[in-house]
Amino acid sequence: MPILPRLHLFEIADQPWCPDKAIEYVQLCLTHCWNLRLPPIAKASSADVACDVLAENFPDISSFTFVDLGSGAGGPSSTLERLLNARLRAQHLPPAQFLLTDLNPHPREWAALTKQQENISYISESVDATKCDRLVPQIRKECRMFNVAFHHFDDPLAMPMLRSAIESADAFIIFELTARDFSSMLILPGLVLIAFQYTLLRFWRSPLHLLFTFVLPLAPLLMVFDGFVSIMRCRTPDELHDLVRRSDAAGLENWEFRSGKSPVMYPTTNVHWFMGVKKTAHTHTELVICVSTIKMTRWLSLMRTIAKVLQPSSSKVHSFKCGRQPGHPIGSLVSVGISGPGPRLCFYANIDHRAKMSTWTTGHSSYKVAWLTQPNARNPGKDPIQPGVRLASPHPM
Repeated sequence: MPILPRLHLFEIADQPWCPDKAIEYVQLCLTHCWNLRLPPIAKASSADVACDVLAENFPDISSFTFVDLGSGAGGPSSTLERLLNARLRAQHLPPAQFLLTDLNPHPREWAALTKQQENISYISESVDATKCDRLVPQIRKECRMFNVAFHHFDDPLAMPMLRSAIESADAFIIFELTARDFSSMLILPGLVLIAFQYTLLRFWRSPLHLLFTFVLPLAPLLMVFDGFVSIMRCRTPDELHDLVRRSDAAGLENWEFRSGKSPVMYPTTNVHWFMGVKKTAHTHTELVICVSTIKMTRWLSLMRTIAKVLQPSSSKVHSFKCGRQPGHPIGSLVSVGISGPGPRLCFYANIDHRAKMSTWTTGHSSYKVAWLTQPNARNPGKDPIQPGVRLASPHPM
């Protein structure tokens, strides 16, 4: 329940005159808050709780690429990727992908992240979230993500961002660590302590940081002031629903919207979230391959056809291996690598020729494959038809 009406006041770290060092300090402190665990008071961090929210609301999460709009230095998304994909690996599932973008990109910082975390990529050019087209190949599902960032935008900017997400993506999610309520106000004194702690942890050898934290405490005051403004800028779920309605986005009837508050540390800290999901987003793609018999000479042609479907622009097969399962003919085990302008794909097929079904798995998605046997009208019983591939209509999972 909001205790005050929303006020879009100014944050010091948003101002063009604010020193870069001060902006960097605020971003690093926020990332520290995102990752902070305080056992036994809080066994999980805000990032852990955000991962829970994603896992609960995206049952096919491996098929999604999460596009972080307003990534900053990339701290929150790098933590989400590490935590989320650790869970997926434990379940023997392919990893989710993360894409970093910003109106003012940070390619040097992002490049360093991608060297450490292979499931993170980035766009080095400026991306305007109010009018960007789809950023992820059609083979992947795109979820646009605002990590503790959406409160920075006033209504005239927020509405086109939501409209762009609804018209171009498959889902979007907004995470905030505060709300306009009494419990969030209790966080403000804690921000002073966090500034002290973080300076000692990260900048204890920096005389400048020590000066502006402990002697002239401008850093703690900056955190408290901008923290209060962030609280006053946050929107309630009803206000976000109203923004969605006023965005005049096409196809709203095909979307469902959810919201919630997930506790991190009682009574002060919660992860507040609001998401929209296209009703067709939780589906899988079926590849239907038409052949009458499987012959080794046909495999490479078939792979190239699949490559053109999955990555239409300049795709090519860069590796091809074929093996045998016990009791099955040659071709029952296949791996094929497909490269193109998008991310490299490597498929592994476990093929049951008797059932004429198989599952193809990449590091990104899984595809159900049906083998449709059709006779060759010109030479019945002799030559197989030319292999052809089509993407079938998605079916609910």
